[in-house]
Amino acid sequence: MPLVSFSLRVHAILVAVYPVEFRRRFGREMNTIFRNQMLAATKAGEWWETLLIWKHELQDVILVGLPLRLADSLTIAAILSASITPLVFISLIWSLENSLAIRSLFRRALGI
Repeated sequence: MPLVSFSLRVHAILVAVYPVEFRRRFGREMNTIFRNQMLAATKAGEWWETLLIWKHELQDVILVGLPLRLADSLTIAAILSASITPLVFISLIWSLENSLAIRSLFRRALGI
């Protein structure tokens, strides 16, 4: 049963990919079905069935969970913020280390 408990823990992490509202509505049912499938595959001693369960689970996360998560506007804002902030930081560091860039910034700011 260590395989089942490990699989349940990993599955719980993967369910977090789905949006909050989706998890509230279907999360318990998803966990129950996955647990039952894993227990049945383990009792039957069919390792290939366990692999098939995981294959379908990963497909579901990639084809359903990620698109639902990316459709969420807060997720898009977080992704944009996480990708743009380092670019702004790097450009500021570059401009502070580059004396020509600093002079150009002052000239534009002062209208010289």
